[in-house]
Parts: sequence; C-alpha cells; structure tokens
Amino acid sequence: MGVGSLPDVGFAACQDASIIWSFRRVIAGDGAAPFYELALADAEQSLAASKFFTSSDFPTVRDGSSYHQTFTGNNRFVVE
Repeated sequence: MGVGSLPDVGFAACQDASIIWSFRRVIAGDGAAPFYELALADAEQSLAASKFFTSSDFPTVRDGSSYHQTFTGNNRFVVE
C-alpha cells in the first residue's frame, strides 16, 4: 500500500455485534479519481446501507519525515 491508497477493510464487527462494516477504495473505469465506500449492515434488522466519499476527503498529510492519510470531511454524515 503506497501513500494515496487506503487499505480495503473486509466486513468486521462493530461493538454491537449485529452491525458489521467494510471500507473499500473504488477505482472508476473511466479514469476518474478513485472514491471510497463505507458499507454498514444490520443482521438483526436485515438492513444495509453505504456512504461514498471522494478521495479529496482523505488527503495525504506530511507529518515530519513521514506521510499519512487522514479523513478531513464532515464527521457527521448519514449512511443511506
């Protein structure tokens, strides 16, 4: 994984074990900038939803001699 590409996270349990989540980078086939998808599922209620983020929400930041990506988008959002 290089700077500029966050790792995919397969479905993992939340503190509430009935809720699972995943995070993945999606590459557009038309040469557009990649985006990211956060997916949530509630097994008890048979519900699932996702939220898409642009890559600009995760800029690469220099921290001394190293680099990392951090979320700079609105931290209050609706997952539909």
